[in-house]
Amino acid sequence: MFRIFATMLQKTKQSIFERIGVGLSFACAIHCALTPIFIGFLPVVSAKLAHNHTLEYLLIGSSFLIVGFTNFIGFIKHHKQYAPLVTMLLGFSFIISGHMAHTPVFELGAALIGGFLIAYSIYLNAKAKQAANQSNCSCSH
Repeated sequence: MFRIFATMLQKTKQSIFERIGVGLSFACAIHCALTPIFIGFLPVVSAKLAHNHTLEYLLIGSSFLIVGFTNFIGFIKHHKQYAPLVTMLLGFSFIISGHMAHTPVFELGAALIGGFLIAYSIYLNAKAKQAANQSNCSCSH
């Protein structure tokens, strides 16, 4: 799993916002995957730190702002492709619907799928920017 994100960062030239966006969506996925483990094994810690709604909303909000900004700028300035934006919105809709369901299994599954969709939207945006930059190249190869 770590190798997938490392490959995504190495294959394309990404801005600092794209790297932060990948990191935040990955942190969100890890947080959502590990929360049930903390709840089961460390009730005191999980109640205070791991399942903190403020932390969850902060991760979701900051991810949405940063990933939304980079995908929107990529759309406007570079590639005009809707796939990264649609994938990002689908990912956030999974995460939000999981939080609204209040069913632990559904919340975990939706959060994991949403986190990976958000990371994939960043990858799609970077690939589309790279393809747009190569097609606009006026150099002779």
